[in-house]
Amino acid sequence: MASKTSENHELSLSTASIFHKIRKERDKRGYTQESMAHDLGITPKAYQNIETGKNKSITLERLQKIADIFEMDLVSLLQNDENVTQINGDNSDLSNSQIVNFYPSETALLHENEKLKIQLEAKNEEVKLLKKRISDLETMNELLVKK
Repeated sequence: MASKTSENHELSLSTASIFHKIRKERDKRGYTQESMAHDLGITPKAYQNIETGKNKSITLERLQKIADIFEMDLVSLLQNDENVTQINGDNSDLSNSQIVNFYPSETALLHENEKLKIQLEAKNEEVKLLKKRISDLETMNELLVKK
């Protein structure tokens, strides 16, 4: 069976982990649930449902908006001590029975892809500089050994 590209990419996280992280970040920054709800364009009750895990379905776009409010990237928001527990697999080994599923839109995937390309480019430049530094150090070492 053929699968559609963006519609079948599923990312599963324990709800307790991600919603705890959102609340922790909100508290750390001194935001109220009401201010978060206002910035997200939702009711305070709807936002409260996000933090308490009553909203078992949250879009990647909404998570991106929350990350933007916290002035952090989405990956940092999603990273936690427990981290991503499983991607596209059997959920039977998860300690938390609640799972929230994210179905990223094609636009979100393209945006994330562009960010990753920029990061990769920067890392490649860093590797080039480090290789040059290693080469310089090896040359200096050879000169010192000859003395």
